[in-house]
Amino acid sequence: MGKTLYDIDKPPALGEVPEQMHAWLIRPERFGEPVHALEQEVVDVPEIREDEVLVYVMAAGVNYNNVWA
Repeated sequence: MGKTLYDIDKPPALGEVPEQMHAWLIRPERFGEPVHALEQEVVDVPEIREDEVLVYVMAAGVNYNNVWA
């Protein structure tokens, strides 16, 4: 049995899916300047359907022009 949540710098073992994950989100109540709108949160890992895969993302880019849109 694995952990519920892993630290950002500690990936889970191959095949292990934690219950929660770190995510950077923009919530409707936080629309506005990107520096205030985009915040790190801990959220539940989504349920994976039979025809889906779960991908471990180590890095992603954000275009701030899209955040303002």
